[in-house]
Amino acid sequence: MYLLKAMVFMMKKCNECNIFIQDNNKICPLCHGALETVEGTNSINQYPNVHPKLKKLSLFLRIYLALSIVTETILITINYYTGHETWWSPFIGLYLLYGYFLMRFALVKSGSGRWRTVIGTFLIVFLIITADISNGYDGWSVNYILPIALGILNTISLYLIVLRRNHWQTYLVFQLTLLGISLISLILIPLNIITNPMIIVLVNIYIALSFVSVTIIGGNKAFTELRHRFHINR
Repeated sequence: MYLLKAMVFMMKKCNECNIFIQDNNKICPLCHGALETVEGTNSINQYPNVHPKLKKLSLFLRIYLALSIVTETILITINYYTGHETWWSPFIGLYLLYGYFLMRFALVKSGSGRWRTVIGTFLIVFLIITADISNGYDGWSVNYILPIALGILNTISLYLIVLRRNHWQTYLVFQLTLLGISLISLILIPLNIITNPMIIVLVNIYIALSFVSVTIIGGNKAFTELRHRFHINR
């Protein structure tokens, strides 16, 4: 009897979504954050009934995607037969694609808010880079816009860590992802794609020091979060 009672009240909780999970998952099915084992209460937050709304939004996105494909096909055809010395149609297709992903992550809200922010930001950076290329490529997009975007995202993550102190550790993977992207961007320096490396190097140092500092200050909670995320057992 006592064993059954203990099993009922020892549950997994997601501090990000403020819900209790009754199975053996280590990751929240909504935001994919690490779960903590806590004692349950009599009033457990349940999943909202969002299926009808999601179906309507999903239908709208499918219609938008189909119309975008038809529109882009027509534009490529017009571009080809009216003079294809300048290929302007693919860039319109990129903007249509950006609109799809923007609605996909903003309206349907698949994934957590921080990942939607990252994806949305890099979609904008990608469009800016394509605009730079279409104008002859002066390098301003990767020399300035890319590192500035990385720095802004890292600053946002630090702000959210301070703002949401009760579950700050869920932003560690967010920071780790930014660190990985910033380190990969260093490859563009020897390839002479980034011609002014000072800004991207400074941003790399900023992101690396932020991640290391948060991990050290966080202590056991930080290492527990990382172990859960990467399924590392002691």
